[in-house]
Amino acid sequence: MRARLLTAAALACALLATAPGTATADDHPADPPAPTETPAETPPPVEIPTEIPTEIPTEIPTEIPTETPAETQPPAETEPPVETPAPTPAPGPLRIMPLGDSITYGYTSSTTDGFRADLYQRLTGAGLAVDLVGSARHGTGPDPDHEGHPGWTVAQVAARADGWLAAAEPDVVLLQIGTNDLRTAAGAVGAPARLAALVDRILAARPAARVFLSRLPGAKNAAEQRRIDAYNAAVPAIAAAAGDRVHLVDQRSVDGLALTDNLHPNDAGYAKMAWNLYRALEPVLNTTDTPWPAGVNPYQAKQAWLCHATTAGPDCRWWHLRPVKTPGRVGITAVTYEWQTLRPVRQAYTVKVKKRKVTRYRWVTAWVSR
Repeated sequence: MRARLLTAAALACALLATAPGTATADDHPADPPAPTETPAETPPPVEIPTEIPTEIPTEIPTEIPTETPAETQPPAETEPPVETPAPTPAPGPLRIMPLGDSITYGYTSSTTDGFRADLYQRLTGAGLAVDLVGSARHGTGPDPDHEGHPGWTVAQVAARADGWLAAAEPDVVLLQIGTNDLRTAAGAVGAPARLAALVDRILAARPAARVFLSRLPGAKNAAEQRRIDAYNAAVPAIAAAAGDRVHLVDQRSVDGLALTDNLHPNDAGYAKMAWNLYRALEPVLNTTDTPWPAGVNPYQAKQAWLCHATTAGPDCRWWHLRPVKTPGRVGITAVTYEWQTLRPVRQAYTVKVKKRKVTRYRWVTAWVSR
């Protein structure tokens, strides 16, 4: 741009030099007289051609843009860096500690899983990620960890509870304990108070955990059953007093044919225990609007393979829920349903021997309720 301006100025000067009326070397003598100081004459006006050469720009900008050196330019505005939040870790599995005695251990079940394997399958089938925790491992199920100790009382479990809870860090504790306290009248004294203290101890060690406190299954011994009934009657108040993180589970219906021996459930009894726990857990742990799948309800079974202890060893056989007619008032027969099994029974019959009746016996297979 500057070069073009200089060219235009030079051309204008050349035109001025050759304009008419301007003195040249031929108009003056070779030796001019000595100059005298005279006032400067005003030169005649110069005619500037009306046609401007095409190479001269018709418009000369009044401001010549210049580029600011790169180092003097203000820095470009940039967006502040956006901090990417750290990813939220995926929630871990629900840590469940089965805590108790030989029933939690799974004693007298065919696999030593007790209720634990069945409950695990039900919970995972409902979509929960579950991790059973504890220092003991027994059974053939997918997660055999537990904290069930055969023969232990409430006080014995309480003495070790802090260490177990610190090591396993459970989110849920399934507490069923007290059966061994109730084996004797002396042991039953103060058992509910010891249970309440154990619940408080668990909550102190794991204040965010949920505790599911079970009423005990039944017993075949009448004296023990009376002590169990008294103990079970105190359990709801213990749960209520402990606060809203303690929930009641009712296992009292696990009795009779559901017991292998005097105290321990058989496989059918443990299936009922798993069902009762599953139903107690759902209102607390199900955070969706979709109910958990019901699965098989063992209380609706029409037949079951039951094992019972005898002096000769376990007696295992199929039992069936059958209608039994009971004579009532004249013309009315009541029908009830009982669990029965086929057994060989000694049946009496009479024959005539020399015109007199003689009672004889034979073995036949018949439906019996015991």
